[in-house]
Amino acid sequence: MLSEARSAPAAVAQQLAQDGAAYSALGRSLRALPPSSLLTVARGSSDHAAHYLAYLVMARLGRLVTSLPMSLVTLYGSRIRTEGLVSFAFSQSGQSPDLVAPTKAFREGGARTVAVVNAAGAPLAQAAEHVVALHAGEE
Repeated sequence: MLSEARSAPAAVAQQLAQDGAAYSALGRSLRALPPSSLLTVARGSSDHAAHYLAYLVMARLGRLVTSLPMSLVTLYGSRIRTEGLVSFAFSQSGQSPDLVAPTKAFREGGARTVAVVNAAGAPLAQAAEHVVALHAGEE
């Protein structure tokens, strides 16, 4: 665990070097039209990463971030208002239909969507407007 923690700076440097244009595009979008609401979409261990993003956004930017209860969209078909929404979906594989469906619905409803995913060609990445590729190797 210690060696993994020590490797984090190099991993982040690699991400920035490989995907600088994607990060710049996302940053431009957020600065041009600051979100009125932010939402995370994740399950399992990816939900821990989503909570950390929420913590940083709330601590550094003073913006509230909420976590989507999946059943609202996947089970009950609730219509979530998406005006001004930025949705961040987190998944290692990017394959889970219960992450893809809300991301696709939010994007179709006008929200800006971001997929934080290891597999850049995965369905979740294809559903989102912006992709943050993790480049973490095989799961």
